[in-house]
Order: sequence, then structure tokens, then C-alpha cells
Amino acid sequence: MVLYKIIYRTDSTVTTREITKWAGSGKEAGQIRKQARQKIGYVPNSVKTDKIDVPTNKIGLIEFLNKQ
Repeated sequence: MVLYKIIYRTDSTVTTREITKWAGSGKEAGQIRKQARQKIGYVPNSVKTDKIDVPTNKIGLIEFLNKQ
């Protein structure tokens, strides 16, 4: 199973937060990236997307979740 991990940063005068969102398809990941850029403004390389291969067997899934 493939999931997409989208990471972006919000900068304010007080704090900087790194926000992580997960998507189940490339299309959904694109929509999240678009919303993030609208929220924070377009800054090149401000939104990062990683394609994650998630194991579907029980042991592999437990190991994956424990790493996250």
C-alpha cells in the first residue's frame, strides 16, 4: 500500500511549526499541497511530499507504525 506524507512549515512571529499530513492517493496529496501553499503563501520547496510504501502484513505494519 502506498501513502503520501506531506510536510510543510508554518512560520509566524512567535513559533515555527512543522505540520505533517497523510494522503492515500497522489491526487489527494496534490490537493493538500495546494491548500498548504494557499495557507502559507508560495515559497519554493516549502512543501515536501514523500511516497511511503506501507507493508500490509501484520508484522510489517506493526514495525512500520512503531517507527513512526
